[in-house]
Amino acid sequence: MFVSLTSSVLFVQASGTVSCSGHVYKEGGGALSGATVRLYVMDYDVPKYTETTTSSTGYYSVSRSFSQPSPVEIAVLVSKDGYNSESWGDTVYPGSYSHDFTLSLEDPPPDPSVSWVSPASNAVITF
Repeated sequence: MFVSLTSSVLFVQASGTVSCSGHVYKEGGGALSGATVRLYVMDYDVPKYTETTTSSTGYYSVSRSFSQPSPVEIAVLVSKDGYNSESWGDTVYPGSYSHDFTLSLEDPPPDPSVSWVSPASNAVITF
């Protein structure tokens, strides 16, 4: 009887850099310029981030180094005033990743005015 034993070695990188790039679009089409893009990396359970803004074509590219052994947890958060924020996350190894986002418009805030009907005259008064 012949038995073959093999050993495997798990390579764990002690530090590295994660890069993310892609485009941010408006719901319904078109590039969304000036959106804030943050890349968060969990480095020894401490969230660290790097921030950039999208170009006139909606393009972003952001990188963050880390010191803990990989893989690491990352999250990309995209926001812009007047739009609903979007995010994406994963557990990754050092390298480059691509992800596109589409942001929808926020619902308009409710009308802050209050109406009151005068019982004496039935006049409607709006504050």
